[in-house]
Amino acid sequence: MSRIALDQVSFGYGAAPVLREISARVDEPQLIAIIGPNGAGKSTLIRTVAGLLHPTSGTCSLEGKPLGQLDRRAISRRVAHVPQQVTAPIPFTVEEVVLTGRTPHSHGLFESAEDLRAVDHAIALTHIEAFRHRPFHNLSGGEQQRVLLAAAIAQDAPIFLLDEPGAHLDPENQTELWNLLAQLRDQGRVMLIVTHHLNLAAERADRVWVLQQGRLVADASPNEAMHPERLQPVFRVPFHRHAAADGRIYLTYG
Repeated sequence: MSRIALDQVSFGYGAAPVLREISARVDEPQLIAIIGPNGAGKSTLIRTVAGLLHPTSGTCSLEGKPLGQLDRRAISRRVAHVPQQVTAPIPFTVEEVVLTGRTPHSHGLFESAEDLRAVDHAIALTHIEAFRHRPFHNLSGGEQQRVLLAAAIAQDAPIFLLDEPGAHLDPENQTELWNLLAQLRDQGRVMLIVTHHLNLAAERADRVWVLQQGRLVADASPNEAMHPERLQPVFRVPFHRHAAADGRIYLTYG
């Protein structure tokens, strides 16, 4: 059974198409980077898999069940969605925001011992103990992203959908983030990650989806999907591939 199955999925805002007949399957735990230029449909694809947008045609299934047959609670038990940023003010502490990740599992008005253990575990994994009791809205953008990731970990879903999770992070925290994503993958999760950090995608992803004008133009290993000849027509600049002294491959462009 596929964890995620996209079958000819299209979506548009009014008459303007954003996703065009995308088909792909994810059958095993993988770290999949989704890359493409601005406006290619990356965030829209993530939101569609999360059940926040409904395809205008085609179907998206999670663990063998079409999204249309699942209610919000059932979807949230399968998928944890981490947006790029939160635009509305959140009048909660960090700990309270992380606890919201337990909502799909709640059975009453109060948190259970299992909920509290999940929150403690998520806070420890994301190294946010130092500001656990601070108001969420007082945090920096990078700190807020770490809190949202902690809430997703507490949610304990088998599929993670992350939209630019490292957008506000410095190199040290970027490295920690990708190490944590790999750890979550190794624990059996599927990780779909929208990113503009092409070298991190090339080095750390198991698989890369390349979007261009709403179409999935590549779905392959990083070495194949991110070949300069593939990337140049997508991003409309020359790409060059290099080998570092330690054997790692990296890209430059322009």
